[in-house]
Amino acid sequence: MSEDLDNEAGDEAESASGTERRSFILEASTGLLGVCLGVGPVIAGLWGFVFDPFRKRELPSKYNTGSGDVKEGHYLVATTDSLPEDGTPQRFEVISDKYDAWNFIPRQPIGSVYLRKLPGDLEIELEDGSKKVLKKGEIDCLQTTCPHAGCSVSYDGNTNALLCPCHNSEFELSGAKRTVGGKDNPSPRSLDRLDTVLKPIADGDNMEIYVEFMEFYTGVHEKNPVS
Repeated sequence: MSEDLDNEAGDEAESASGTERRSFILEASTGLLGVCLGVGPVIAGLWGFVFDPFRKRELPSKYNTGSGDVKEGHYLVATTDSLPEDGTPQRFEVISDKYDAWNFIPRQPIGSVYLRKLPGDLEIELEDGSKKVLKKGEIDCLQTTCPHAGCSVSYDGNTNALLCPCHNSEFELSGAKRTVGGKDNPSPRSLDRLDTVLKPIADGDNMEIYVEFMEFYTGVHEKNPVS
């Protein structure tokens, strides 16, 4: 009788021990599953954060990369009918899509330019020191950034010049440096000229003006593009 009771007690103890083990395993498995479910999204997020910059960047399907017949780096800025015949410079923003490693932001201003329709022939000096004559009616384009310290010049109708508000640099409408009243002109060079491409619009004489927009280092005599 005593032996039977001992066997029953042993069986109950073994059963209780087995139940505890199963409960522990179940709880441990549940906890591990929860950890995996929680860590999974974190790993996926880190994977995208780390490796996404190395993936090929693609435009959203509703955006186009260009008109096809205008070379890369030219931006549509204005049309020729937006420029007065008297040669008064007009300021326009340059709009483009912005990218960084993770973001695509459509149609953001990346700079600005002055455009004008030349009222007469204009002789300009090129970077190599040679001369070139721009003909009446051609479109002339200048960067609005002052080469001295990077401030933005503005057109002054009273003096018919482009003036920098920061350090008194002054420029002719041609972009050439000018000195008025014996004042020093701190700009190391003339305003930076940009190339343009004209593209005919279907009807009439109006044309689209594309600008090869770029920025240049300030504070130096040479016209060196910012890479």
